[in-house]
Amino acid sequence: IETCQALLDSRNQVCVVDIADEAMVVHADRARLVQIVVNLLNNAAKYSDPGSRVWVTVRTNHGHVTVSVKDEGPGLDADLLPRVFQTFTRGHGQSIQTPDGLGVGLTLVKRLTAAIVEM
Repeated sequence: IETCQALLDSRNQVCVVDIADEAMVVHADRARLVQIVVNLLNNAAKYSDPGSRVWVTVRTNHGHVTVSVKDEGPGLDADLLPRVFQTFTRGHGQSIQTPDGLGVGLTLVKRLTAAIVEM
């Protein structure tokens, strides 16, 4: 979250963190976990209006730790959902909002998550 704080601050956005009180142990590559959360937070910040909120929630679920990122952005069109994790896939109109986006962030998240799960 600290890695994304400058982007959040520049957009006057607030990140609300909600971590369960129970003890959690995660056996995973820390660098990959950081990359996953940073990509999700960057997307949440970029595709939400200035002044909005982003939530990061961490819970345990049947012996697994679940991290979720939620934002107040417009969401994805239903026709984009089947392709959202494919390389270079971008939502409609995003080239205007974020000309620096390449459409690889969610692909990277999917691949890194798969690599962690296989560990």
